[in-house]
Amino acid sequence: MKGENETPPRPSLAQGQLVLRRDNDGSLHYRLLVAGAVDITQAHIHLAPPGVPGPVVAWLYPAAPPAQLIPGRFNGVLAEGVLTDAGVVGPLAGQGVAGLIAAIEAGNAYANVHTVQYPPGEIRGQVK
Repeated sequence: MKGENETPPRPSLAQGQLVLRRDNDGSLHYRLLVAGAVDITQAHIHLAPPGVPGPVVAWLYPAAPPAQLIPGRFNGVLAEGVLTDAGVVGPLAGQGVAGLIAAIEAGNAYANVHTVQYPPGEIRGQVK
């Protein structure tokens, strides 16, 4: 995840990586690592192809609304947990993790970290 992937691109030096692992029970384990972001407010998986903003389909940080400020520079694991059908929201609500995985496989999902300086998102990366 980088600022240059945002729409429009951001001149951010922050970086991130979302690691996903699918379990046999249909759940999706996630771990979101972030380096160099300042004043993080929230992080999500959104539904859209590259270069297009899209709606939130899963909360990563915090695990559910509302947004929660982490003041100052952040380096480390921002979020880690298990995403279940109940955690899939927005236009994929009702489709659960299977719907989210289908969107990821189609190239239509991205992770995004939001900050005070860049409320729509500071760093972004398509989920693969």
